[in-house]
Amino acid sequence: MNLLVKELLEAYPEAKVVLTTRDPEKWRRSIENSVGLISKWRIWPYLALISPDCAAWVQMLNTMDKIMDGWSISALNRHNAGVRAVVPKDRLLEFKLGQDGWKELCEFIELPQPDGEFPNVNDGKMFVAVHVLLINIWLMKALKDGVIRMAPWLLLIGSVLLARRLRYV
Repeated sequence: MNLLVKELLEAYPEAKVVLTTRDPEKWRRSIENSVGLISKWRIWPYLALISPDCAAWVQMLNTMDKIMDGWSISALNRHNAGVRAVVPKDRLLEFKLGQDGWKELCEFIELPQPDGEFPNVNDGKMFVAVHVLLINIWLMKALKDGVIRMAPWLLLIGSVLLARRLRYV
């Protein structure tokens, strides 16, 4: 992971990095109620067979699971320490979820602060609902692609059967 951060910093030398941090126990519970929940669904390997988009998502999820040692707190701590070790302090904001807000973020990125409260959209139920929606999208796309690929064959077979029935063949 540190190698990726180094590569990104080299590619974008003026970039600022926001490292979102939070209570590790709360993070772990959040993971269990979102990624941990959906990763146990049995549909993923089957859907990955018929959807390249889903296959890429499953591969990314499996890679992240390995990198994060099954989404362990020790892996989270290693990740955060790795980012701190690689990113120069003047280009790093440690953004504390639940404590920091627009003020800290906007000062760091040098943009005006928007009106209103800082949003909290990291909701486990919403995460699960979005993945149910993704499954439906990937299934519909696979079904559409399958029908398009099969249409010429179905027309050919149908034409042959019709020709036989009408005794043209």
